[in-house]
Amino acid sequence: MGPMFPPVYSLNSLNTNSYNLTSASVDFLSTIFSKVFKEMYESAQTSSLLPKSPAEKWFNQMLIEEYTRAVCRQSLKPLVKQIEKALMTAKRGTTSVERAQPLHGLRITELESGGRRR
Repeated sequence: MGPMFPPVYSLNSLNTNSYNLTSASVDFLSTIFSKVFKEMYESAQTSSLLPKSPAEKWFNQMLIEEYTRAVCRQSLKPLVKQIEKALMTAKRGTTSVERAQPLHGLRITELESGGRRR
């Protein structure tokens, strides 16, 4: 019989009310960065004297994911806020043209016409 892993959490115990847009932004960003950190970790030279067990590899992957989540929460707050804003605008359905700010006093119609005022 193969190894049996207990569930980390049951679906019934998930509290979706406390999961907000900031948490989703942190999770999204940490997923991207954890893939980068895993590639960096796997590309490092290792000694073949003591081979790693599957449990140790699994633990290291979980550790990298948790470190990445902590880094995103603490050190990458500006990037998390940008992702949060992008998700908010996507949720509202606005486009980048609708929320674009005028460039040095020019309106969007003036930018399209080459800067000539109508």
